[in-house]
Amino acid sequence: MNRKSLMNGPSGVMLAAAVAALGLAACNKSGGGAGSGTAPAADASQAPSPLAAVALSTNSEPMTAAPGADQLPPAPRARVARLAQPSQGYAFADEGYAMNQAFGDAPPDYSVDYNGVRPWVWRSDDTAMRVVEPTPDGDRYYYYEPGSDYPYLVRDHGYSYGYQGGQLVVIYDSHGRALPPQDVDQRADMAGRYLARAREIYDAAGRQQHQAVAGANWRARQAAIAADRDQWTQAANEDPDWRDYHAQHDQQDQQRWDQERYRREAEAARVAQAENDATAAQRYWQAAQQTQAYQHHDRGAAQSGGQSQGRGPDQPGQAQGQGQGPQAQPGVGPGVNPGRGPDQGRGAGQGPGYVGPQGPGAPNQPGQHAGQGGTRSPGGPGAPLVQPQGPSAAAIAAQQRAAADAARAQAAQQAQAGAQAQARANADRQAKGQAAAQAQADAARQAQARAHDQQAAAQAQAAAAHQADAQAHDQALAQQKAQSAAQHTQDAARQAQLKGRQDQAAQQQAQAAGRASADRQAAQQHAAAAQMEAARAAAGKAQPAQAGQAADEARQHAIAAQAQAARATAAKAQAGQAAATKPRPEGDHSKPVSPQP
Repeated sequence: MNRKSLMNGPSGVMLAAAVAALGLAACNKSGGGAGSGTAPAADASQAPSPLAAVALSTNSEPMTAAPGADQLPPAPRARVARLAQPSQGYAFADEGYAMNQAFGDAPPDYSVDYNGVRPWVWRSDDTAMRVVEPTPDGDRYYYYEPGSDYPYLVRDHGYSYGYQGGQLVVIYDSHGRALPPQDVDQRADMAGRYLARAREIYDAAGRQQHQAVAGANWRARQAAIAADRDQWTQAANEDPDWRDYHAQHDQQDQQRWDQERYRREAEAARVAQAENDATAAQRYWQAAQQTQAYQHHDRGAAQSGGQSQGRGPDQPGQAQGQGQGPQAQPGVGPGVNPGRGPDQGRGAGQGPGYVGPQGPGAPNQPGQHAGQGGTRSPGGPGAPLVQPQGPSAAAIAAQQRAAADAARAQAAQQAQAGAQAQARANADRQAKGQAAAQAQADAARQAQARAHDQQAAAQAQAAAAHQADAQAHDQALAQQKAQSAAQHTQDAARQAQLKGRQDQAAQQQAQAAGRASADRQAAQQHAAAAQMEAARAAAGKAQPAQAGQAADEARQHAIAAQAQAARATAAKAQAGQAAATKPRPEGDHSKPVSPQP
């Protein structure tokens, strides 16, 4: 297998020799005795799952973005400190990269609820922790050493902020280059906001219930997280100062993280198998087997008093286990100028230089260089190695075995405590689920009873409405009949009134006709008398004066008779006009009766 290194020159040849020796040891499974100093690698499928891992869930849940950098609430500016040795500036970035490489492509262990956002948590068996939360600008990463609630590194899409003891000591740009001190001062405000949020997330991770991450969400973001890791790898490969720092500390970092990386690669393989991705599963199984083989080789070299060679980095886009990138452990201690302020004592001794228990792999002592028996000098993270004066290689190996046994015991206790806590949580969830189911059943029965009562009430209301409609219909019919009878009565009354008026008009006409007839008769009589008088006047010419007088009287009688006849004609016309103007009932089309002359 081809492993590229950050280190050029003879170290590459030494690494090739180590790999060849490892291959021979792995092929000769029966020859792994005391003389070889190595043991054959076990089947990677037997690797334990990470202690904090909660299986991915099949639920579908939305991913809520955390506030962007400018939307974070105000917080005190980060206190700025200067590294006593500027050459240690890459300790924080290198340690974060080492943790990234160890977690690899394994899914997060769990998520927690923090103000409506669900950050993802990877927690190593020695309680180091990486937290990732989505933001509108990309994922934001927080890195913590075991037992420390301060992050030693926070990385966003543009910058990475290195902290020591809660103080800002270095900032890297997006290409991993350390910024000059004046730029660090200018970004102290943003560094303070990130520091405050990192501590709150750490507290939430300790208080809130661990929740499973949705498998669909992990598959959706896995490629982006891998791309961030590849970008960090490329930055490490292209920066000569970073490469130099890594070359000094690679062995120590491999010794710390190999066990975690082995478990994570095996976990990634199991997840790929569950998703029926045989190609990815095979690649992860091979990477886990390879990591375990290197671990056995490095442990054998340490036990035999030899010196194992550092392993080179992954290249961008390369699968986990196909090469290991620059991994370092920035130390904590005198590398920062005095005056730590109120953060003094948090996570003391557990900054980026802390090396936690490693389980089956024998861990280094804090600050100890794997396989060399050397230590980091008090000058700070990444200081030159100094050879110890005192314990022999055998004594160091015994100490390492004792530490490994203690780590295994601690891991077993943690696993047992985790299992008990999980069992209690499962029992609580089951009891809550049963209580919820019972409450749901009771609520369903009550809802069914309410629905039955509501249906009966609706039926009663419908019957009452139908009866009311029938009564209203009967009342309407009765009212219509009453109105019809009243109309008939009114029509009969109008007919009677009309007939009375007609009878009265006929009577008046008859009376008027009688008077007119009498007037005519009188007029005729007067005329006859006048004529007789005229005749007598004509006959009695002898008596001229009497005749003239008689003629005058005859003319007056004629004039009176004519006037009386005129009055009779006017009365008759007036009676006919009165009869014509009288109102007639509806439907009465009879013509008015005109008086007869």
